[in-house]
Amino acid sequence: MHLAHLIRDRFVSALAEMTETPLEFAAMIRGTTDPKFGDYQSNCAMPLAKSPTSKHTNPREIAAGVIAKLSIDDLCETPEIAGPGFINLRLKDSFLAASLVRMIDDDRCLVPAATAPQTIVIDYSGPNVAKPMHVGHIRSTVIGAALAKIFRFLGHHVITDNHLGDWGTQFGIIIYGYRHFGDPDAVAQAPVAELAKLYRLVHQLMEYQKAVGAQSQLDEQLGDLRGELATAVAALDAMDDKTGKKQQKTIAALQRKIITAEDAAAMNRDKIAAVQADAELFEKANEHPSISSSVLAETAKLHRGDHENLRLWNDFLPHCKDEIERVYKRLEVTFDHTLGESYYHPMLADTVSDLVQRGLARDSEGAVCVFLDGFEAPMIVRKHDGAFLY
Repeated sequence: MHLAHLIRDRFVSALAEMTETPLEFAAMIRGTTDPKFGDYQSNCAMPLAKSPTSKHTNPREIAAGVIAKLSIDDLCETPEIAGPGFINLRLKDSFLAASLVRMIDDDRCLVPAATAPQTIVIDYSGPNVAKPMHVGHIRSTVIGAALAKIFRFLGHHVITDNHLGDWGTQFGIIIYGYRHFGDPDAVAQAPVAELAKLYRLVHQLMEYQKAVGAQSQLDEQLGDLRGELATAVAALDAMDDKTGKKQQKTIAALQRKIITAEDAAAMNRDKIAAVQADAELFEKANEHPSISSSVLAETAKLHRGDHENLRLWNDFLPHCKDEIERVYKRLEVTFDHTLGESYYHPMLADTVSDLVQRGLARDSEGAVCVFLDGFEAPMIVRKHDGAFLY
């Protein structure tokens, strides 16, 4: 049993005659923040003193009464009262040593199995297979695997699922990159490295075009904010103290917004400058001004079952999966189910039709959307180009 729970149960017995809800107050057991106060601490005496049914209003007196009824000698040294009524507890070395010996001799380390096992589904990792795994995927994978092992050890039925991103825009990016910038021989010799390179190239060009389109708007927003700030500062001199304090808060808020807007504009300019500083990259950007919409078009063709895009997808996918499996093998992580977005794609058209028939989704400017109360923007389930969203 968890030590805090074991101590809590002892407090339940000690508090039984002092309150009608002993568990509520017994649960106020926490690990101490400073070892000089012991290992665990209970602050139940303070809220008990404020209870209308309490016979005492002095927390230290209540703490003393709790200690008098507390049977904990086998676990802890003599409890101490600190401050306004904290009960400090220090575990006995003899108890810890005996517990360690029992843990060593017990196959389950004294951890009891669940009395009512549950079925627990853990969905974790979920990388996009079109690009290399990063630290975020590793973090999710390790945490998910740890939880699965813990729940299984406790006796629960655990089902682990890895929902792969093996469909959608990321493959639209790779297909576009392969067609316009790819070297078939290089891809054949080092598929993972070359496909990752193509993904990064196309993604950077997409971000560049997006940045170019957004720069004027960002500059305009920044100019508007600076104008608002100048007006607010000019109006401050004519205000009394009370109104002036409110105006100063408005000015401070505008200054914070300007800093945020300046950072956004600067980051946007950096994206533009990084491409324009590279002659070859800048030339590609000028040759592909509509790259973002073209990538979406390639994605939509893949979703519609275009023969050539499906062929490329089938060629690229095994190499991408092999790279991910290499990482999982090194981590010694396995899954009960590994189903990608592509597995569910054949089911999506019928799902959307069912949503429409039930009146849960409807057409909106060529897309099929679900409109929810309390949300201004709809949830798009199928875009106007026929591509599905997950």
